[in-house]
Amino acid sequence: MVQMTTYRTNQRNAQKPTLAPLSVIRTETVFSKLPIHTLSKKGSVDIHITRENKKGKLETYWRVSPNRDFGEPRQLAFKIDKLIINQRIDELSVPIPLIIRIGSLRDIARECGCGGDTNIIKRAFSQNASVFITAKFTYADINRQEKQFEMQGTRYSLVFTGEELPSGETAEVVYIIFNEPYLRLLNSVEKRPLDFEYMKQLTPGQLRWYELASFKIFASFKYRRAHAKFLYSEYCLSAPQKRHYNYDAVKKQLYKIHRPHIQSDYISKIQYKTIIGQDGKPDWIIYYYPGEKALAEYERFTKKKALPQIPDQLELGATNTSAIMDEAKQLIAYFHYRLHGLKDVAHTAKAYGQAQQLIANYGLELGCPNRFLVVDRFLDSRGQSRLSSAWWRSIFKESAAIPGDLSHIENKRF
Repeated sequence: MVQMTTYRTNQRNAQKPTLAPLSVIRTETVFSKLPIHTLSKKGSVDIHITRENKKGKLETYWRVSPNRDFGEPRQLAFKIDKLIINQRIDELSVPIPLIIRIGSLRDIARECGCGGDTNIIKRAFSQNASVFITAKFTYADINRQEKQFEMQGTRYSLVFTGEELPSGETAEVVYIIFNEPYLRLLNSVEKRPLDFEYMKQLTPGQLRWYELASFKIFASFKYRRAHAKFLYSEYCLSAPQKRHYNYDAVKKQLYKIHRPHIQSDYISKIQYKTIIGQDGKPDWIIYYYPGEKALAEYERFTKKKALPQIPDQLELGATNTSAIMDEAKQLIAYFHYRLHGLKDVAHTAKAYGQAQQLIANYGLELGCPNRFLVVDRFLDSRGQSRLSSAWWRSIFKESAAIPGDLSHIENKRF
């Protein structure tokens, strides 16, 4: 049974917050989707991801093995990665050099809110540098070419203050030396922008959500979707977070994660759809509706206005959704009946999706009969032999103004 729960965030925020100026940091788009750090304060997490495609072929293999001497990289190591090292990388132009200067442990401790405790900073650096990653996957490079990536090793090594650099000089601050596979990836992948000042205000768990969800929020504007969709089990795997199987536990777990993004109006509404996952266990599709902050980020980062979003089935409601699905099937069936004289042609997912989206966009009020007549007109006058997006749009634009007797098709069902 599918259950939908809506959480309207604007009910908790009667007054919209003033949007703070954006401070841009650009980060890589491949490793940032995969988990490295254990964000819980206690307990261990086995970070191991194996994904196969529909044909059963290995698509992604990812295993993280912490160093036993230094321990799992946790919240402080995460902050150093995301707020210190990523910023230093962003300040450099491509190609990124083999060795980069990070700064003194004392300065980094202050940046991370650790006062003058340089020992915990040094340990967190060592946790990051010593974590062993076994990876195999494909990714799209900056030229949108598919690349194969394989790695068995660490991302970089460290040179602390007073130690010798490869040049023979003595390091006056902390440096990192990238290992070749990781450096090659950094120099070949696309970067995406995030709000750096906003990131610094978030806890590690909240920051990780922002890092992951921003991919989907950005895509929702690009493709004019009303919401971004995130599978709860996928989020838990990528964060990583403990996965719960009870809705109340899920809601409690995500409350603190969502809270700053609601308060900042990065998201304006959340919906949970209860499903049974592929593993046979309870799961949730989480629909995030972007707020004003998300819109401001998209328009600032892309330097263009977001196009109006297309209403989706969740917004239209169950009754309208049923009607849309029915009319989409009718139009596709009538097309094949008129063109081929066939009544039982299976519609493709692409044609069905196009029909549903455009019916939702233009509305149901025009009625099926006029659209059936437009199908007749197009087939008779243009010799149309296949369904296309342009053809669907023409149907909906012309069907409102079709005169004449519609009785020959008014009651037809196919």
